[in-house]
Amino acid sequence: MIKVGVIFGGESVEHEVSIITAVQAMSFMDTSKYDVIPIYIDKNRNWYTGDCLKNMESYKNMAEIPFIAKEITLTKKDDLYVLQKKSLALLQTPQPY
Repeated sequence: MIKVGVIFGGESVEHEVSIITAVQAMSFMDTSKYDVIPIYIDKNRNWYTGDCLKNMESYKNMAEIPFIAKEITLTKKDDLYVLQKKSLALLQTPQPY
């Protein structure tokens, strides 16, 4: 199975449109072929993931997202960029890019 990260949201004025488009796209992806991973970026540039972010209901109260999804960060390990829980990233020594 191929992992596919869908990155959406962000601080743009198109934030809400990005959410709608991403949720629609994720709902049409063939889950027998793809492991769909939502990667939501809020307006303050915080990154989140979790299956709940595939559902439009999760965005009715944006203040709830930090409580229902996992906060993540993009870090560099060796020659790769990886997503990991933000709490784990804070414990590690930052690597120069």
